[in-house]
Amino acid sequence: MKPRTRSLGLAVSFLLVASVAYTLGRAPKGGAAIPSNATTAIGSTATPVDTPPGWRAHRSQVGYAVAVPPNWAVREDESPSGRVVTVRGPAGAEVIVWPVFTKAALRPATAAAVLRDLSAKLVPGAEWQAPQTSAATAVRMVGRVRDRVAVSAFSWVTSPIGSAGYAYVVAAPQARYPELEPTFTAILQSFRLTGAPPPSGGARAAVKLDFVRWQDPLEAAFNLDVPAGWSVGGGTFRASPLDARFELVAASPDGRIRITGGDRDLPGFTEPLPGWEAYYPEGSWYPLRTGGQLFVRRYVPGEAFAQEHVRDKVSRVCGNVTVVETRDRADAVRAVNEIYARYAQALPPGYSRHLTAGEITFACTLGGEPARGYYYAATALSQGAGSRLWKVEALYGYVASSGEEGRAVAALTRMLQSARYNEEWLRMMGNVTAEAGRIASELNAYISGLIRDAYQARGGRAGTGEGRDPSAEWSEAMLGVTNLRDEATGNTFRVESGSNYYWVDPRGTVRGTETYTQPGVDFRELVRLPPT
Repeated sequence: MKPRTRSLGLAVSFLLVASVAYTLGRAPKGGAAIPSNATTAIGSTATPVDTPPGWRAHRSQVGYAVAVPPNWAVREDESPSGRVVTVRGPAGAEVIVWPVFTKAALRPATAAAVLRDLSAKLVPGAEWQAPQTSAATAVRMVGRVRDRVAVSAFSWVTSPIGSAGYAYVVAAPQARYPELEPTFTAILQSFRLTGAPPPSGGARAAVKLDFVRWQDPLEAAFNLDVPAGWSVGGGTFRASPLDARFELVAASPDGRIRITGGDRDLPGFTEPLPGWEAYYPEGSWYPLRTGGQLFVRRYVPGEAFAQEHVRDKVSRVCGNVTVVETRDRADAVRAVNEIYARYAQALPPGYSRHLTAGEITFACTLGGEPARGYYYAATALSQGAGSRLWKVEALYGYVASSGEEGRAVAALTRMLQSARYNEEWLRMMGNVTAEAGRIASELNAYISGLIRDAYQARGGRAGTGEGRDPSAEWSEAMLGVTNLRDEATGNTFRVESGSNYYWVDPRGTVRGTETYTQPGVDFRELVRLPPT
């Protein structure tokens, strides 16, 4: 099974309704109050609102929908961190959902501080117990205010531009809490992100993508779906009879999206051969008896190769590259190895194969406009019989102007999912036809899912043409200031925005850094709080 990135809100366990009853010494009636499928419903954009009989579906113009019981009301309050949604019922029962964004890469310890801060704003005057980690990316805590019980939770997803998440609160008079558990469950289950309606006026409208079949014009080695009307080039390029290289370049008619796969300039590689360094040093070419040649170079892992490709090749098209994040994808390596194992792709005795994969997310300037980009690369090193050969097994990515990243992801994933080898060409190359084609299809399907999930983890909605950028909606840049708290002293600070991390020394001096680098031995990290 290939790993999938969870949508916002899916990380938190909403068994909190039941667990708070046990915490207060009151076992919920009928055992666990929330069904096991509750967490898979919250935050979904693909399924309709599940409205119990007699309830109504409330659909907001700002991008969410929720089922509301009779005599309950929905209220929306604006905050710089996002819109706070409150579903309020009789006798003080309420469910609150607050989407927030912070540039900080949250960890459970810092997320607990965020939860305390948000909960204090959502339930003023409550006395809260210490936050507890309920999942890898979720924290929760229990509170009281007079005769009312409140349970709050915060779940988040960390992306290259920060952390986006949701704070949730359910609250009711203690005497009524057990009977309201099913209602809280149904409301939380029903909550859906639907996406805001397209902007009116002069905003650029999303253009629906239609696809046509495109075939390699050079050797008819492969074919795939490409967006209709786009400029598409590439095919199979040969440096020698046995050295076939693939490349595909697709660009939207307005030049605001550019997608590439492969690179015709990439040869096969060999690491420097022991004892032959004087004859074939690194940077030279090693001739093959079968024709062609290998470039002598030490092995480059996938993550580093993705960075190199963006720096050396992509920057020629999208300049002023600023790296947002690079990441090793060991999960992709495991998934690819499982695919090969299913097809019994065993190596000969005495040989080994080492695969690495990684990705890079970056900002750049495309055609004079701000743009974002993403590339995934995988490299494989094969060893045996005195040789250490390696190659680039996968190289895919895109650059897209502001507002176009969603369409870029939709186009690239469709292209990968639809790509097929020509069986006649495979036979000519000496591969096992059906098996080679199936392996390639599974690998492409996996990589397409990986690219889509990486984008969704950054807050995007592939295919909309207007991927949701949390930094544009809930950015500290809107205020120009950042709220901070010193967990050691409880002191808060309000400083000018512009740094990724903030630190304070015993004298109260606050410094910001671009990387996670302590500016001095006596500095400790400050917790970044959502804008308020």
